[in-house]
Amino acid sequence: SRRRVGSVVVEGLSSLEDAVLLRELPFQEGDWYSSGQVAEGRRRIFALSIFRMATAEPVPMLEADSSVQIVYRVQEARHKSVSGFTGYTNAGGLSFGGEWQHRNFGGSARTLSVNGTAETGAFVVLNEVPDKYSRAAVSLRQPFLFVSGLSVVASPFWEYRDDYRDRSWEAGMDGTLVYQYAPLNAVSLRYRLSSRNILDYPLGDVGFGQAGSKVPVQDLLEGNMVVSAFTISATLGSLDDPVNPRRGYMVQPSLEVTAPLSFPTNEYLKAEIWGSLYRPLGDRLGLAASVRAGRLFPFAGSVPPEGEN
Repeated sequence: SRRRVGSVVVEGLSSLEDAVLLRELPFQEGDWYSSGQVAEGRRRIFALSIFRMATAEPVPMLEADSSVQIVYRVQEARHKSVSGFTGYTNAGGLSFGGEWQHRNFGGSARTLSVNGTAETGAFVVLNEVPDKYSRAAVSLRQPFLFVSGLSVVASPFWEYRDDYRDRSWEAGMDGTLVYQYAPLNAVSLRYRLSSRNILDYPLGDVGFGQAGSKVPVQDLLEGNMVVSAFTISATLGSLDDPVNPRRGYMVQPSLEVTAPLSFPTNEYLKAEIWGSLYRPLGDRLGLAASVRAGRLFPFAGSVPPEGEN
């Protein structure tokens, strides 16, 4: 016979209150018991990234009560961690990076990350002029925004590059709302605002124009570029194993548009879609195929006047 959830118990917490975990559950006391919802609650708790272990166990209560108690047992991981890497690329030479992370910043399972990466250009052999790149960012993630499954991430960043494209620095902010309604299904809305100051182009004074005249590239292109763009995207799919899939599919469509009008340097609408398909062809053989397509539609100030190239 069907049973109702009589109570929910959380064991193993040391720095969080029970309410932080209980708000993530897709059911409440008094709802009909569902093993699928109990498992989904365990997945949401583990997705907070603050636990090294999370289990769920239904415990029948008194026979006459006809209800079940759900016991979640968790083990918290270390809240603070530091990681780093070093490497070498043909174009950028010696590279390194690192990240400091706090998984319970200010409580409520917020995650604060500070990271940086750099390609120094040192010890480059193949490129006569090495590429240089550095980036620093701070990211704050709030896992519960009014409802379970809805999170927000805010990330200011700074970037400097000196490569084949240009020598420039950029500073800005990324803000993203994410609603995850299933393990592999989510929708997100992102806003990016940044200002990029172009200091130099590698083409120098090479320019374009009529015979006998040259216009410096710097005069043709903006020295300061403003990006203000909204992106809505989704992840839709079903896989038998998210880590090593053999059967299933994934689809990721996205639509990006600049706004408000005349504020960003370049105005456009960009549509993209990526998809992958997995099928087993035997015990040890499988098929994996992917496709990506996209289209850019400039508008307003980014469209040259009629008659101009």
